[in-house]
Parts: sequence; C-alpha cells; structure tokens
Amino acid sequence: MVHFSDGYLTERLVKEHVEEALRTAERNRWLREAGSRRQRWLSRTSCWLLCQLGRVLEAWGQCLQERYQVPPLALEEQVA
Repeated sequence: MVHFSDGYLTERLVKEHVEEALRTAERNRWLREAGSRRQRWLSRTSCWLLCQLGRVLEAWGQCLQERYQVPPLALEEQVA
C-alpha cells in the first residue's frame, strides 16, 4: 500500500532527477561547444619536443649534481 506522501515524495525525486540530468546535459553541451572553438596552445609536436627537452635537462642536472656534490665527510669537517 502506497501512502500519498510516498507517491508525492517519489514524484518529487523523479522530477529533481530529471532536472539534474537536463542541467548536466546542458553543461556538457556548453563544454563541448567551447572546446570545439578553442585553439590548442601547443601543437602535439611542440609538446613532444618540450617533453624531450625536459628529460634532457633533468638528466643533465642529475649528472651535474653527482659530479659536484660535496662529500658528507667534508661537510662534517667544516662544522667542526
């Protein structure tokens, strides 16, 4: 047996669910339209080149750090 309040509550929940689905669909449509008109800041090739440059710089930095790293013993002598 369904009470009046249960039917009303169910109807209200369904209505809110439909309204939320419509808002989500509208927001997704806006995002799709905005994305199709937006130009990319970097091309795929430029992005790949910058990633490669970053890797080279990171490797170079690690080599420099290993080469010019102060030994721990020298740091203890300076403190004493």
